[in-house]
Amino acid sequence: MSDTRGKTELVDDPGVVSPVGLEPAWRCGKAVAITGHIPFARIDIERDGVVWVSNVRTEPSGARALIELPERLGAGQRLRARQRFGDAVSAWSAAQVVRDSREDYPAGLPQPRISPGPVYRCGAMSGVENILTGSEMVISANGNVVGRQPYADSPTATRISPQYEIGQEVIAWATLCDEQVMSRDYFPEPPPATLPQIEFYPVHEGARTVSMRNILPGARVRLSRNGVALPERPHPGPGWGFGLAEPVTRGETLSATQRLCAGDGSSEPGLTTVLPCSTLPGAGAWPPQRGDTSVRLHTFVPGGRVQVYADGVKIGDGSGPVVQLTRAVRGGETLRVVQKVGDCTSSQILPLDVHCVSPPFAESPAALDLFPVGEMDYDNGDILLTTGFNHRVAGVIRYPGQWDGVDAPFHERLGALVGRAPLAVFVHGRWGHPESYLGYRYIQEQLARMGIVSVSVDCNAADNLRSGDDMLDRSELIFAAIRHMLALDRGEVAGHEALKGKIDFSRTCLFGHSRGGEAVLLAAETVNLPRVKIAGVISLAPVDTSRTSGSPRGFAFMTLLPAADGDVVNNEGAKFYDRAEPSPFKSQVYIHSANHNFFNRTWWRDEGLVSVMDRESHEAILSAYCCAFFRAVQLGHDTLGFLDGRLRPLGVQTTNCHLSFRMARQVVVDDHEAGDGIEVNTLGQPARRLDGDNPGEYSFMQGFEGRYNDSFYHFTRGMVISDKKKVTWRTALGRARSLDGKEIWIRAADVYEKRKRRGSLARFELGLEDSAGNVRWVSSDGVGGLPLPFPLPVYLRADGRLFDKNKTMLKTLRFPAACFGTVRPRRGFDLASVRAILIRVDQPDGRAIAFDDLEIVSPRGAQ
Repeated sequence: MSDTRGKTELVDDPGVVSPVGLEPAWRCGKAVAITGHIPFARIDIERDGVVWVSNVRTEPSGARALIELPERLGAGQRLRARQRFGDAVSAWSAAQVVRDSREDYPAGLPQPRISPGPVYRCGAMSGVENILTGSEMVISANGNVVGRQPYADSPTATRISPQYEIGQEVIAWATLCDEQVMSRDYFPEPPPATLPQIEFYPVHEGARTVSMRNILPGARVRLSRNGVALPERPHPGPGWGFGLAEPVTRGETLSATQRLCAGDGSSEPGLTTVLPCSTLPGAGAWPPQRGDTSVRLHTFVPGGRVQVYADGVKIGDGSGPVVQLTRAVRGGETLRVVQKVGDCTSSQILPLDVHCVSPPFAESPAALDLFPVGEMDYDNGDILLTTGFNHRVAGVIRYPGQWDGVDAPFHERLGALVGRAPLAVFVHGRWGHPESYLGYRYIQEQLARMGIVSVSVDCNAADNLRSGDDMLDRSELIFAAIRHMLALDRGEVAGHEALKGKIDFSRTCLFGHSRGGEAVLLAAETVNLPRVKIAGVISLAPVDTSRTSGSPRGFAFMTLLPAADGDVVNNEGAKFYDRAEPSPFKSQVYIHSANHNFFNRTWWRDEGLVSVMDRESHEAILSAYCCAFFRAVQLGHDTLGFLDGRLRPLGVQTTNCHLSFRMARQVVVDDHEAGDGIEVNTLGQPARRLDGDNPGEYSFMQGFEGRYNDSFYHFTRGMVISDKKKVTWRTALGRARSLDGKEIWIRAADVYEKRKRRGSLARFELGLEDSAGNVRWVSSDGVGGLPLPFPLPVYLRADGRLFDKNKTMLKTLRFPAACFGTVRPRRGFDLASVRAILIRVDQPDGRAIAFDDLEIVSPRGAQ
């Protein structure tokens, strides 16, 4: 076959099949999970160098297979897997060393959950998630076992017999070794009066898997082919697929109905017709980065087969969502992705350019689910604040509970085995809603599930501004809330003993939104409470009334800035980031198509200046990046990769998120702050243009003398290159340095200018020059690229002048040094002896690009 552009002949070598992915395995587990195999492949499992399980046949779904083992696993055993398809045998997978769950989950196994929900009367199947692979899983109803899987993984589905009934208490249990954990309680509810009609996803000839949606959890589904009914099957809902004994053919008609209780009847049938091979779409995938050994798909046909080619040679043959490759991809090459269903091959072939940097996707940091959520409200009446006014001290607390619910005991194993839990304090802004402090409950619950206590402070009393200093009022309400938490920890609040001796105040983090975003900085600078140390501060869309120093230091700092903010239009938090001292790091997330309000669930109005993402997308972004921050700072988890751009969280519109990040103790080559002219960099070494007059060094601040223009909202200085001719800028390092294992980071932006042509992305190249004068270049497009300035409406003011709020915002681009070359090659560029860094801009339209914070970074420092 040829690709769609007819340039490359793709030869399907049947002897080449992908290695499979082998997921983490656990002591006492009776199964392992593999992914990326060809449908109907056979799987071998090797244990400590000896083939242990052989020729286990997989199902047609192809996405994931659970392989039963002859005996339970022991910690430290070394496992590998491979697939057989036809006469082909893949290479072995990367090894997995069997882990003891107590090392990764010292407070006990993750809490299972029945999902999708709800649980319906007459339900005959339930899905269960959040269990470790190989665990035994049981579902009970009023203490009686109604479903059992002797070995399972996440997600799994279990038949229920007898069916669920109203009034039952349903619980899912997971057991591994001698540990057992239960889910929260679920209570069956009546089915809807009218069952929804099932909808089919497109089905193409040759398919052995039929996928449907709109199925109620636990419903029995009857699928018919050409009017002939197949055996009825229970379904966990809402969108799982069915495997077929024989492939479908073009023009066949399929229909499906669902029912729960027999006496209530079935739904109206959903209908579809099998489509011809010519309509089979191509697979969609994210671009890989240099050195990757897999390709991640975002669009693929369940039960299909996906092949990957490089220069016409097959290097991958498996299934979605991740196709393992037979070798690492090389920088600059183009891959081609082909999708098949049975004997049908899509005519759409996806070309994928391999980038220097294309961060892999990983599970969102907000997804860690270990504990039930305990709830506790407080209302301590009024206190007299320094400003002379009485204010109510109240809020809502969430914490890791022994079970879900109000005043539940603190989670027993967490307290006994891990110790005290850190504290997070949430502070809302001024909006007028009496329950603004309840708007972050979704994040509070996520934190509780991962082992963090949180309190959201009712600051509505501070909104009346009677004192003239609502920042001081808010900071005092923060301190009052922390004092209440201290009292709870000391056991001094009658009837609320759950948190006695349970809170570690030395790892306290503060989160503020809007006016709360500045108040938490003021509180962090002025806190003087026994046992309390501020470890980190998050400012979401903060104001800047100059009540703080404006220079966060002494704690980790993150700001999140909605580009379409119709309230804090100037994104004041950018100034806080620029002036912050990385202690040990600072982080900025600039969010295109986000408004001010949708991060708080009680703030209903969309005040965005342009069309924005839906509320769910706002919340997913806030959850992912905030939980990455909290976990890194408070729990010591390795989640900083989500903040510095090495990882992307699944389920998040990351294309709208533009990151800046800086660690302490890195080599700053040039931050343009010294004020001694552009010809000398921060290292004290010469910097100059090689092919003309030097570019300018400017303030990136509105209203400041020497500013480039008023589209910047920063508090920093930098260099702007704007020339219709090619510009090459060279900054010396002073001595030859080995950049082996290092990265070059630079903050850059496509500058907004009214009269410059737009429509294409601005780009530049970063170069390294070795001691022999050899230069290697990498394009900004190969490390994520520069977004266009975010467009906002231009207003006509009352005085007749235009009010232009279009924004230029810097972001950090990462250039791994390995993308430029190798250490001591036989000829050419030498990465062990780099003497200068170069920037090359060639924009024929003269579009300006801004640069700041050029650094040499050790990846170990970014862990």
